[in-house]
Amino acid sequence: MLPGIGTSWQSIRWRHSVYGTLALLLLALMVLYSFSRLGFYLFNTSFFPEMTSGRLLTILWGGLRFDLAAVLYSNVLVVLLLIVPLNIRFRPGYQMLVKWIFIVVNGIMFAINTADFIYYRFTLRRTTLTVLDQFENEQNLALLFGRFLIDYWYAVLFWLFLMVALVVLGRSIRLEGPHVKSKWLLYGGGTGLMLLSIGLFVGGVRGGFANSTRPITISNAAAYATQPQDVHLVLNTPFALMRTARANVIRKVEYFATEEELNSVFNPVVVPSDSAEFRPMNVVVIILESFSKEFVGAFNRDGSIPNYQGYTPFLDSLLSVSRSYRYSMANGRKSIDAMPSVLASIPSIEVPFVLSHYSNNPVNGMAELLHRKGYYTAFFHGAPNGSMGFAAFANMSGFQHYFIRKRCRL
Repeated sequence: MLPGIGTSWQSIRWRHSVYGTLALLLLALMVLYSFSRLGFYLFNTSFFPEMTSGRLLTILWGGLRFDLAAVLYSNVLVVLLLIVPLNIRFRPGYQMLVKWIFIVVNGIMFAINTADFIYYRFTLRRTTLTVLDQFENEQNLALLFGRFLIDYWYAVLFWLFLMVALVVLGRSIRLEGPHVKSKWLLYGGGTGLMLLSIGLFVGGVRGGFANSTRPITISNAAAYATQPQDVHLVLNTPFALMRTARANVIRKVEYFATEEELNSVFNPVVVPSDSAEFRPMNVVVIILESFSKEFVGAFNRDGSIPNYQGYTPFLDSLLSVSRSYRYSMANGRKSIDAMPSVLASIPSIEVPFVLSHYSNNPVNGMAELLHRKGYYTAFFHGAPNGSMGFAAFANMSGFQHYFIRKRCRL
């Protein structure tokens, strides 16, 4: 029994198998994370104006993927301790260890998540590991922390409620060994269930089992966002911290003393004269995968390649009646760089933009600019949903609709 808990809670104990208990614990944590998401919204309603029930339900539904990943990431030790097929799992001391690991680890995760209820008001984004850089030279962290507890006592009360729920859940871990006489059946079946659990665990932290699905990151939250700020409701802070743990942060460098000195060397801003009348013509951007000018027939008619036929008759017909440029510079190196570089002029950095700390920043790309002129915008992608995080970026950059291979029959 955990200290401070009376015997009146005895009837709440779940007398289930190891895997039944584990599933119920993880499910209960998912409920608490969804409850915390509602708390995040209620603490910051002014930052999410004109919220509708449908919009909120979409946020809650999308948030489940990120909650599951956060729950599995933070409880990996608890999961391993419970699924290992050894009889030590049924000893009281072992179960007490699992209980306290469960309570302490998840208590810390919920403390971090609840702190963001308030910190979000100052940063307008979920906290990532860049917060360590912001406070690395702070000398009065203890004073700031104490002041936070006093000024935002209502957030502390919210966290204490979650802690009570965790203690009750922790006390529910009371496992009973299976009544199986055959050790071969006991350990063989246990090993099989352990391997199955590991497979489910991997799918949970990746965000899916499809071959095209990359491990979800903070940018994927945009797929469930109607407004740019909704991504911070979809996410949870533990997930944001874990997924940015290895992401490189671009260090600010200053080669020129002033902005004027920089502009005297090179100024990329061009303000054209507004003399021409705007014509709302159709705009189509074709992005080709793993392509180069060697495959474009119109660019290889000089005879440098003997018996060259070309592979792009349709593109050749377009190039023959349009302005084209034979020489160009790449703005990205990999497929995942394509949308940010082509449609938003975001260059390739140390890590792909959609996997970086900056992936949830507002993007003023081509789709958004066309939308302001009254255009309907759509992105057609000949791949399964979730591939390369393109759906999330399309939503974040202003595309009104996103069509995958199954829907557009490519």
